[in-house]
Amino acid sequence: MVRTIGHVSQRMETPALDKHCKAWAKPKPYTTYDHGLEAVTSDRHPCGDQYRAIWGLSNLAGYQDLIDESVEGVGDADGIRKFIGVLEAEMKRGASFNTTFLCVVGRKTA
Repeated sequence: MVRTIGHVSQRMETPALDKHCKAWAKPKPYTTYDHGLEAVTSDRHPCGDQYRAIWGLSNLAGYQDLIDESVEGVGDADGIRKFIGVLEAEMKRGASFNTTFLCVVGRKTA
């Protein structure tokens, strides 16, 4: 990940953030065909820089909720706890999620 401080970009190792992104990445382009729907329209909404910190905290809270479950790509409860700690440390050093939300409107196919 590249972190920008002022006008200076720094390369930072972020294995937990990279693992998170890989675990949640969806095939592109995402369509609603998997659910018996056809995509009518879609729109992308980038997450503004001012929301990155709260989005990161939301992801950490989501992982806390999964402590009792196994998460593919993350592991069992102990693995999730360790993962949360590493991810939190990376975020304290300035790593953040560059997320684009995708809104898809679909309708049932006949």
